[in-house]
Amino acid sequence: YASGAKAEGWQFDLIVENDVIVPADNLDHDRYYTNGLQLRLKSPSLYEYSLGQLIFTPNDKKSPLLQEHDRPYAGYLFVSAAKNQLEDQRMRHMQISAGVIGPASLAEQAQNGFHSISENNKAMGWDNQLDNEPALMLTLSHIWSANKDIVSDNFSWNILPYIGINLGSPYTSASVGGELRLGYRMAQDYTITGISYLSGVTVAINENEENLSGYLFFGMDGTAMLWNTFLDGNVFRTSHSIDKKPFVATARAGFVVKIKRVKITYTQIYQTKEFYGQEKRHLYG
Repeated sequence: YASGAKAEGWQFDLIVENDVIVPADNLDHDRYYTNGLQLRLKSPSLYEYSLGQLIFTPNDKKSPLLQEHDRPYAGYLFVSAAKNQLEDQRMRHMQISAGVIGPASLAEQAQNGFHSISENNKAMGWDNQLDNEPALMLTLSHIWSANKDIVSDNFSWNILPYIGINLGSPYTSASVGGELRLGYRMAQDYTITGISYLSGVTVAINENEENLSGYLFFGMDGTAMLWNTFLDGNVFRTSHSIDKKPFVATARAGFVVKIKRVKITYTQIYQTKEFYGQEKRHLYG
């Protein structure tokens, strides 16, 4: 790729994913992938630098005992660096992520510290979490963009098919999916919402100078999972693990509103069961 495309300036993202941002049956119940937090800094030349944390718990967080038939307690604290290359209506994304899984990820302190402030029940089983170990992962993905005006230059639709792979830990996987958008004064934007799996490809090439723009979106993808440390357990030592499902499907819907240089995104995510014996499908926002 001989990419000359640049973003309109430095961009800062704050992304929060949590399973309380769902229908009422989850409001007092953390489970499975329960929280993700990521800070991203993106340069005009389309480099990305990020710091993030993921937290996973079993369904029953009130028991201090090892829950052999449920997913392990696990946390992941990581940094990443990425380069995005653009040519016409295509983007290639390459990212290196490095971090630590286990108590050093501070997942227990983050979850129970927040719950002590909010006066919700603490998770009692963190003594059974995965052990400390390093993680290193390479992410490669390719996104295409096809768009067309509907009535005028102000209203348009956009389709973004994509493929991607993760190699290493915590994930070794392959994904394929796409996103459909319908919007008002949409700028060129290669944002695929999410932190995990494809590590959240989020690149906005905001060519317009409109004070107000936005769109609705719906996306689906499927992931073939060869290795998932958060289910398969520690790589370098024996630990709690659970039999994972080899294929996971995800659907998401939401909206984006851009007011001058501030962009607000809301996403509702539905995920099929990740492991055998999982009691419920998973929803988070």
